[in-house]
Amino acid sequence: MRELDLPRSQLIPIREALRTAFLHFRKELFPRSPELDTLRVRPCEPNGVSNGQCGQQSIDLCMKRILSDEKAVMATLVHEMVHAWRGRTLAFHDDIWADEMERVGLMPTDTGNAGGSRTGLHVSHFVIDGGPFERAFQDFDGRIDWASLLEGWCPSL
Repeated sequence: MRELDLPRSQLIPIREALRTAFLHFRKELFPRSPELDTLRVRPCEPNGVSNGQCGQQSIDLCMKRILSDEKAVMATLVHEMVHAWRGRTLAFHDDIWADEMERVGLMPTDTGNAGGSRTGLHVSHFVIDGGPFERAFQDFDGRIDWASLLEGWCPSL
């Protein structure tokens, strides 16, 4: 994967905005989680990737996801935070991961809709109405104006 091809002047505020969001959701949903070492924006698939090894935590978010609505961006960030909390495991989306997703207010599903499997290789999520994530999102005062941060950049993703 390559770093997003944006001028540094645009990448820095995007990273700062995401780091502010990370710190908010960490405080609200993961009070005992490890500190994040790296948070990157990549022109990638899937929507996000987390990596926790040797005591370091990193999260990469896909540019396509960032260009969607803010609530979806924040939910994807929290989804990856659950992966970082769980750590590396052979069963990528296992029952422990799924239980933590529900605890933080995201319903894991392999279909993207209610009734899908909570576990498996390819698992997404949807926001649980009135759940912890939704409340933390409503309390988040660091709203991100993606349009102004990405002004002048037209993605071909």
